[in-house]
Amino acid sequence: MDASDLSGAGLRGGDGAQAKGGALMIESLSASTGLLASDPMFWMPLALYVLVLFLLAGLVVLDGFDMGCGLLMPWIKPVARSRVLDALTAWRGANESWVLLLFAVFMSAFPIGWEPMLSEMFVPVMLLVTGSALRSLAFEFRARASMGQQEFWNMLFSFGAHCSVAGLGLWLAKYVNGPDQDMSDWAFVVLVVIAVAANAIVLATSWMLTWSNGVIRHFSARVGVATVRWVAAGMVAVSLVLALTNPAIYYRWTHVETLHIASVAWVLMLTGFVVLDRQLRGVATSPQAKIWWSPLVIAACLNLLMLGGLAYSYFPFLVLDNLTVWDAAASRESLRWVMAGVVVCAPILLVFNVLGYWRLFRFKPVRFD
Repeated sequence: MDASDLSGAGLRGGDGAQAKGGALMIESLSASTGLLASDPMFWMPLALYVLVLFLLAGLVVLDGFDMGCGLLMPWIKPVARSRVLDALTAWRGANESWVLLLFAVFMSAFPIGWEPMLSEMFVPVMLLVTGSALRSLAFEFRARASMGQQEFWNMLFSFGAHCSVAGLGLWLAKYVNGPDQDMSDWAFVVLVVIAVAANAIVLATSWMLTWSNGVIRHFSARVGVATVRWVAAGMVAVSLVLALTNPAIYYRWTHVETLHIASVAWVLMLTGFVVLDRQLRGVATSPQAKIWWSPLVIAACLNLLMLGGLAYSYFPFLVLDNLTVWDAAASRESLRWVMAGVVVCAPILLVFNVLGYWRLFRFKPVRFD
């Protein structure tokens, strides 16, 4: 069975989902791979694929506002830079683990898919890893530095954030657009990198609104208003390129049997952008407005919707039209070891991260400026 048959299998599974629920969809998907739904070689790659998506969502959303704070460092007044990074302390222990966990699970579970992805996206991956390492290094040394040296580490943290955002933006552009690019494609690449940077800034400014007052709060709202539409523009650009360059994806989103999924997704995203823009403008006009967590929640939900749409467009492929989740998976024995590691380590890491993030959710709005 070739790649086009597998692509269509996801659509045919939709009929079963509408008629008898998710069970028939799983059976249809397993039949398209020639495996039984109870076969470990079917459900182990699928479970690890879901885990990879979860880690990617953590990287984009939770590490995203961390990157956004770094991007904003040169534009924040010197007296406030350290205060913003001090507020990040509760997040750093958990945020710095997303990149490492994502790559570790992906490489061990899908080694056949990792090789072509690394060969085609070496620069974006290295930028992402380098940026994450620099941010962690700068944050740790800053905590031990004297007051006179902290500004240097603040700027190194900012440089690491710029590297991370550039890597994430280039990765997304190349993943959507493919490795073969002519000069006209670079307009799309630049737009996606700008949109990814704008998305990180929107997450960062929305997070700052949860605890700041005064100048920082007003600054955050104004910057959020200036960047939120760039995020929407990037989302539209990615959607158009996906639809216009791949007939299977266009069919999946526009076919009468699946059109309701696209309609609901677009309505939710449009509503989210409109509400987020209005809330940020409200705070920019009146910094004392009683808006704290809702912009961050909306921004996070928009990111999850965008990632969900990308995963829905590509599934069951890791490398579009070339490698499916099952084609790229490791051997049965290797997958069992990976699953065993996930079962043992995941609860520990989950508790660690929840405790770290719980410190922030208990954080009370205070005046930092």
